[in-house]
Amino acid sequence: MSKIPSLVVNADVSKLQDMKGYIVSNDAFFNAHARQYSYDPAVRQVMERIDGVTAVDGEFVRTRWGGASVYDLSTGLKTFLNLHHLLQTQQEQSYYVSLDECGDNVKREILQMVANTDAKMFMSGIDLPPFDYPMNINGEIVQDYKNYLKLCLAFC
Repeated sequence: MSKIPSLVVNADVSKLQDMKGYIVSNDAFFNAHARQYSYDPAVRQVMERIDGVTAVDGEFVRTRWGGASVYDLSTGLKTFLNLHHLLQTQQEQSYYVSLDECGDNVKREILQMVANTDAKMFMSGIDLPPFDYPMNINGEIVQDYKNYLKLCLAFC
């Protein structure tokens, strides 16, 4: 059976704040787990596209503004890295990860990464970049972005 990522849209985040298994603050989750993360060449390319990171050395990075700590990365990039870590450690079914603080550039990278996985995500809005694979949206399987837009029209 193929894997299909799940996304809850129009989520009431205030109800999820203290629920186990929901990563509402990607900054806090990243800060607590970053020392366990690995930055393979593909991840480093994404880091450069999102935040302009050109080198990673332990907890330090080089950005277009100079040296910084990995803890200074954007929340969007931290969200990507959190999901990447969960997928790498096969914990993607244990957590729903918030996409609320991600720009379209990060959402595009995340949607490419989670294709054919069991990743679970949520967001309070409905704004998504196009995708071309099946995804479970609010419990309903949609085949692509066009069908996602039709689903959105039904519940918005």
